[in-house]
Amino acid sequence: MDGTLVDSETLYFQTRKEVLAKYGFDYQKSENNKLLATGFEPTLRYLQQKTGDKVLGQKIFDEALALFNEKRPKIPVF
Repeated sequence: MDGTLVDSETLYFQTRKEVLAKYGFDYQKSENNKLLATGFEPTLRYLQQKTGDKVLGQKIFDEALALFNEKRPKIPVF
């Protein structure tokens, strides 16, 4: 968990796995573990390397992030 309110890392893994599968790529927990708490830039670079295509890697990154934002729990602001 990178915060006390939401376990975002599990959801990041699930959404990346889902989007990568859509494009025919497998994504393992061991791959995700290498990206824990590294931020967006290392994740984007990894996806670009994994796909062998900078544009496709960016597309997968963007789609996974959008899916994450759709699925993440909404926390009320006090």
